[in-house]
Amino acid sequence: MRRPGPTGSAPRRAALAAVLAVPLLVVAACGGSTPPPPTVKVDRGEVTSGVSASGTLVSVKQQNLGFADRGQVAELMVKVGDVVQAGQPLARLDDAAAKSTLASAQAKLDQQNASLGKTPVATPSRRRRLTSTRPTRSSRPRAATSTP
Repeated sequence: MRRPGPTGSAPRRAALAAVLAVPLLVVAACGGSTPPPPTVKVDRGEVTSGVSASGTLVSVKQQNLGFADRGQVAELMVKVGDVVQAGQPLARLDDAAAKSTLASAQAKLDQQNASLGKTPVATPSRRRRLTSTRPTRSSRPRAATSTP
């Protein structure tokens, strides 16, 4: 069996070891030598630099355009390189499909109004249609009159 030592001797030894170890670690960490920086012999010559990159270049004078409506271009009003102003028409779309859709919708509206017993509002285009389809006075068949 071991004899117990004087009271507090173990903590004193640990504190003494810690106090001695800290300076030794500091000296070991700072005592190392760093390698010298690399050196190169200097020559006279021409200094050149270059850049290599990949990507897409867009001219400051060129813009990509987006349109609200889709369709086929019927007429192109500008050429490549033309200077244009804000609000200037650049192209005209073919409006045959839109006109056909409008005529179909107008016919459906007229049919619905007729089934409700309403007469359509006379617009200039409807007046032309009505006058072109009405028989003229000279072409109307006259009722036969009999004279006794």
